[in-house]
Amino acid sequence: MPKMQRALIGVGVMLLDDTQQVLLGKRIKQDEAVTWCFPGGKVDEHESFEDAAVRELFEETQLQLASEQVQVFILMSDLQRDYLNLTTGVVCQLDRSQHHLKQSIQVTEPDIFEVWQWFALDKLPENLFPETQIMLDYWLKRPTATKFKIYPILSS
Repeated sequence: MPKMQRALIGVGVMLLDDTQQVLLGKRIKQDEAVTWCFPGGKVDEHESFEDAAVRELFEETQLQLASEQVQVFILMSDLQRDYLNLTTGVVCQLDRSQHHLKQSIQVTEPDIFEVWQWFALDKLPENLFPETQIMLDYWLKRPTATKFKIYPILSS
């Protein structure tokens, strides 16, 4: 009998402000190492990547954006999993007129995130969530981890 295949399809949201700082959450999920990561999560059935990104961003930070404000830029496949694990990276660039939106960001899932914090792209924390690390490496044109297959969609 063939092994039953399962799939996990996720989305991560790289949110950049008008000063090119990026939003990261300190992930403190039980039974996981503490890491910093983008807002994100699973794509629901019949949901576009953009809609999933906007939903997850709101659920995790209370920041409300329209799906037209985010753009898919990368698809990653984690080749070391025993199941299909795809993550789509989307990017959203806030402009100066949206600066006030940064004030609405909140921790809504305190069992998963301790804090949301803005980081300069050249001053990122060390312990990044693997998919967040891949997205940032790709965006910053740095070498990426070989355990992932990268499918570029948009160049940074």
